[in-house]
Amino acid sequence: MNGQLQVPPGTVLTLRKGDWQCGEHPLSLRVEQLRHDLSRYYDNRWIWVIGQSLDGQGSPLGRVKVLVRVEALDRGRG
Repeated sequence: MNGQLQVPPGTVLTLRKGDWQCGEHPLSLRVEQLRHDLSRYYDNRWIWVIGQSLDGQGSPLGRVKVLVRVEALDRGRG
């Protein structure tokens, strides 16, 4: 590992309200990619996550790009 936070593609995150920017509600998300290159602009406290938003049964609702609190990534892994 190169010192960067690792969340493998396919990991499902369950984020609470407030764990992600503009998060007015909880979000279930299947990770496709983390944007480490942009995290430095947020003092490495936030990271862009690209993935599929999921409904309550785990079916994809569409691709999303969300800014997530780094500390929420470990807690949100399902």
